[in-house]
Amino acid sequence: GGGLTIATLLYIREHQLPQPLAAFCLSPWLDLGATSPEIDAYQQHDPFIDKKSIEIWGKQYAGDDLKNPLASPLYAQLHDLAPMLVQVGTSEILLFENRTFYEKAKAEHIDFTYHEYPNMIHVFQTFAGFLPQADKAIKEIGTFILNRSARYQASNKEET
Repeated sequence: GGGLTIATLLYIREHQLPQPLAAFCLSPWLDLGATSPEIDAYQQHDPFIDKKSIEIWGKQYAGDDLKNPLASPLYAQLHDLAPMLVQVGTSEILLFENRTFYEKAKAEHIDFTYHEYPNMIHVFQTFAGFLPQADKAIKEIGTFILNRSARYQASNKEET
């Protein structure tokens, strides 16, 4: 879902449609080809996803065009996208592509908030109510959206 959210923002930009107020992504899958060199050594830390599965799913989704930015947002130019929040756990195989994406976002100077949650797994936020880290992440999402809404409302008041 997180990778698809970013791909949707890219599609919206390409078709010159208005970007949403903000977007948040939970552990986005950004590289369908699983090309990060750290994956092989790190996959033992992820209890749910392994490299072989990523390779199979990537081909099922995108065929041979695994570097198409609409399938693998890691390869996209990130200018003119909605403000984004990305959360990822440090015990998931997608960690390294998310770190690369974060570095790319910084280099392209986009409005991008990135948080790694230590020892958390893929989409750990689904455990809200059971894991304090998940509760914290959900609150962070709420704060992010509220802050973007407040900025939007303030800028609209200035224009009127």
